[in-house]
Amino acid sequence: MKRINPIHLVLVIVLAGSLGCQPEGSAPDHAHGTGSGQHTHQPEGDHEHGTGAGQHTHEKKTPGPNGGRLIASVSPQVEFLVKEDRHVQLTFVDSALKPIDVPEATVSLIGGDRQAPSELGFQVSGTVLISEGALPEGNVVPVILSFQIPPASDPIVERFNVDFSICSECKLVEYACICGH
Repeated sequence: MKRINPIHLVLVIVLAGSLGCQPEGSAPDHAHGTGSGQHTHQPEGDHEHGTGAGQHTHEKKTPGPNGGRLIASVSPQVEFLVKEDRHVQLTFVDSALKPIDVPEATVSLIGGDRQAPSELGFQVSGTVLISEGALPEGNVVPVILSFQIPPASDPIVERFNVDFSICSECKLVEYACICGH
């Protein structure tokens, strides 16, 4: 029987612990730096890991005006909210997070099982965009959201998991959690 080298075991434990910031199965939407333990997440907001023992900080995220996920990588910013019927509502907001008219844009969403993904388009309904269909079933639904504002521009793509569980700290659904964990 082969003995396990204690140094290798410690390295495995340290590496496994450092991966705790990214939920299992989430899309790789961040870049890792070259420094010891440093990496930043884009576009979620500031997220740093220091090199000192136990140093680990996350900056709180800004909530959307309706309790949804605020997407700041597009201009104007947009709130992503899943309604009770699992249709997605996109609300464009100004810098004060007040709803504004829907700009001329092309928006699409692909989500669910990679083997049989669902593609959703959006239609204007008053001052918001509403998905033409519902998100697929499941408590955690991976999505790829694509924006072109204006329609002839290069697309801006957001990848994240729509996790419907409730955060124990901020009491929002996890996909819109503002706790920074």
